[in-house]
Amino acid sequence: MKQLIGLLIFSALCQTASAETPLQTLERFRADYPTPMSRVQAADLLNRTAWEHRSDIALLGKVDGNNCPLRDGQLISCDWLVLTATVTGLDVLFTLPNTGESKTFEFGGAQAGESMTATLAKVRAKYPAIINGKQGAAILNEAAYLHRAEGWALLGKAGGNNCPQPTTGTRISCDYLIVNRGGTWFGQDVLISAPGENEQSPANPVNDVNPQDNMTAAISDGSRTVVLPVAPGGGPVDPPVDPPTDPTVSARLAALEAANATLQASVNNLTAQLNDAKGELAAQRDVLNNFLAQLGTQGAAIEELKALQGKPIPVSCRAKVNLGGFSVPLSCSLGY
Repeated sequence: MKQLIGLLIFSALCQTASAETPLQTLERFRADYPTPMSRVQAADLLNRTAWEHRSDIALLGKVDGNNCPLRDGQLISCDWLVLTATVTGLDVLFTLPNTGESKTFEFGGAQAGESMTATLAKVRAKYPAIINGKQGAAILNEAAYLHRAEGWALLGKAGGNNCPQPTTGTRISCDYLIVNRGGTWFGQDVLISAPGENEQSPANPVNDVNPQDNMTAAISDGSRTVVLPVAPGGGPVDPPVDPPTDPTVSARLAALEAANATLQASVNNLTAQLNDAKGELAAQRDVLNNFLAQLGTQGAAIEELKALQGKPIPVSCRAKVNLGGFSVPLSCSLGY
């Protein structure tokens, strides 16, 4: 079981301990709060539940990350209660809000007074008559999750016949559940002839779930582990798809990449040539425009000369000098 490193915050008042289980109390108190709840209300709900079961349950102090404030300002985990006897955590609320938001804080737990035998049968009924190993693991996980406040868990099994836990993919026993009673772990085969991961079978639940196999030694020496159940709803983690290893495919891919690089270089070269041609064309256009402007000026002068050709030019003089037999005009000007 995962050990918690943090501050366990206990309720400080005195009151007669409730005969309810912690989840039953939590479910009863949840009805006192709105939907959605604020983070302050979620902390208050957990605090009231822990107080009701203060001889067995505490709050988990959490000063960073996703936390919720108690009325006195102490910061706690928004979704965990702690079993003080084993210092193990219980994830009792989920769908947590981000800082400053309010959400549902959904409650998930077995119905008040429901036995593991009844819960296991109810969960198994959700699946078809013949199931595979992943479905069997999902059934075990959901049943343990609904009874997590009572110390139920899955049995981690790294080797041999094992199946993946939903969402996490952790390898677990395909047919086994364990429960902690006073610090001792007891286990039992709860699915009859359960299938392995790639097998199929009816895997019907046993008629009486009452673990008696002492698993503490196996858990202590590491040959088996305690795997906490996760909230149902996720599917098994699928392995990533490996890239193709066919050498023919790899060679063709390399050839295509080389051809693409060559084509890109050609496109870049053509683009540069086109830009150069555009620059040359612009320069030639400027020369032509200047020539046309000069030609227009010369044409106007020619037309003016043509207009004067063949026309008499009048001359007017303001004075004359008499030289005897003839006179010479002075101060003359053209009259055009």
